[in-house]
Amino acid sequence: MSRIIAAAAIAIVALVGQARAETGGVELGVLDCAIGGGTGFFFGSSKDLSCTFTPADKTFAPEAYFGAVNKYGLDIGTTT
Repeated sequence: MSRIIAAAAIAIVALVGQARAETGGVELGVLDCAIGGGTGFFFGSSKDLSCTFTPADKTFAPEAYFGAVNKYGLDIGTTT
């Protein structure tokens, strides 16, 4: 019985914390990303990623980020 009460208490705390986060957030900026197209292979795929972070405070310049998304496992098909 005490395990059920503990599980219920944890669920309530998680829900209250989530509600607070949704209503009291602060916007720091916007992250806009584009993923390059490509073809998937039997054992995985890799796609280039480029992002631009635009700060909400206009006194700061936008920042560029680059990387790759790598997936391993069965990945057959194309992305445009």
